[in-house]
Amino acid sequence: GHRRLVQQLTLTDMAFGEVGDIGRLLHRSKVLLGKDWSLWNWAIIDEIVSGPLRNPSAFLEIMKTKFLKRLLGFYRISGTGQFISLQWKPDYVPFTNIVSTLLSVLLQSQQGVQLLRNDRRGKIHTQIVHYLKTELEQPDTKSALHNDSTSGAASRNTVLVSGGIGTVGERILTPQACMNTMATDVFVMMGVYTSFPNGLELMTELDLFQVLTELSMRPDKDYITRLVLTHLDYANSNSCRDWFHSTVINENVSVEVRLFSLSLLRSITRCQYAQENAKVIAWVLECIVMVLAADEKRMESAALSLLFESAHYPCYLEELISVYRLEPFIKNGKLLGNPLLRLLLVKYLESSAGVELLQHEGWIQDALDPDNGWAFPDIFEYTLKGE
Repeated sequence: GHRRLVQQLTLTDMAFGEVGDIGRLLHRSKVLLGKDWSLWNWAIIDEIVSGPLRNPSAFLEIMKTKFLKRLLGFYRISGTGQFISLQWKPDYVPFTNIVSTLLSVLLQSQQGVQLLRNDRRGKIHTQIVHYLKTELEQPDTKSALHNDSTSGAASRNTVLVSGGIGTVGERILTPQACMNTMATDVFVMMGVYTSFPNGLELMTELDLFQVLTELSMRPDKDYITRLVLTHLDYANSNSCRDWFHSTVINENVSVEVRLFSLSLLRSITRCQYAQENAKVIAWVLECIVMVLAADEKRMESAALSLLFESAHYPCYLEELISVYRLEPFIKNGKLLGNPLLRLLLVKYLESSAGVELLQHEGWIQDALDPDNGWAFPDIFEYTLKGE
């Protein structure tokens, strides 16, 4: 939250202070004293990751120690991974915050990218894609919302390849694990990668989005697709926006997941970052309009509801009027009798461009006619007087 942001900004300023203090901080973190994470000083680790690690000189000093490799080893995604094996509880959320900051810092420097690309403990992106691919080979006969006969930990094949990621059959991202353990935050890590060009490059080298597309068309993997949709970075990544767009209009994806996508899109429209980003505004409306063209009643209703809500924000309303005009509604004749569409066109009257468009198409005169069933003549007359 806000306090953490202030702390990070403060530590970032401190990062460019005395490099000589880094040895003292590393010692206080206790990471260099052993691999037992429960004995580590996580507050100091957070301070190092958020501050000195951003200083190129301090980064080089830290790289000379086992600090980063040992820390990345704790977050390793495998059958022997310590972090992902923990039961999910609020006390462990700071661990997720730390790995998010750690990956963010590493992905913004060439030395950090090389560490992630080449060190066996740093290959988190490789581990993520490996276990996503593993899920393609493992059917789930029950929904993630129901208990199955084995827990997430017990259902794993624990036979590991020495020095490798794991066997093909080993599962980390089971429904139970994603519900009950910190393995669910694997998707937080994946989202961090998609926030940076270097991270996207590492992921696309492994065909991440192709794997995600295949998973999205598996109803038994809907629990994974929901987590993926929730954590991708749509503000900074065209690749993430393109994948979302293709998923929400893909008829091979379950209706439940596509409805979930629209709910997520509703949350995005309300965010300030989205309303200030022309690319995101255009993407949001394109997704909605494409869904309106689909022949699925529930999707159509949800999309029209979302379009009506987005029109309450001037940035979306202006884009809708200037780019799409009335075309989506005219093409889909079924929408013309929808009461929500009538309310949406009333929103058009809040804009001079919208009024001009409706007048040009002759819709205003039709709306004022009491015999046409619109039942909004008073609203139209009031709005026109305001204009």
